[in-house]
Amino acid sequence: MTTTPETLCTNITALADQLGSTSLIALIVTGGLALLIFGFVVLPAIWSRHPYRRRAAATVLQLILTFLRPSKTPRRRIRQTP
Repeated sequence: MTTTPETLCTNITALADQLGSTSLIALIVTGGLALLIFGFVVLPAIWSRHPYRRRAAATVLQLILTFLRPSKTPRRRIRQTP
């Protein structure tokens, strides 16, 4: 099945109608951020010929993954007063 620009535009328009503009903007921003992280952290970690750049990129990637990974320790809940 081939995708023409017209059908792609129709599919994106239908998705925008279903999600709403705020959700679509959040989806685009999140996707852009993921592409930036991939392009500026993951690819240099893989393709750099300098070991110090690979180590630095791998360290940053490890920090990002540690931040995104769910914590194993329970987080404290803030008590709400009635």
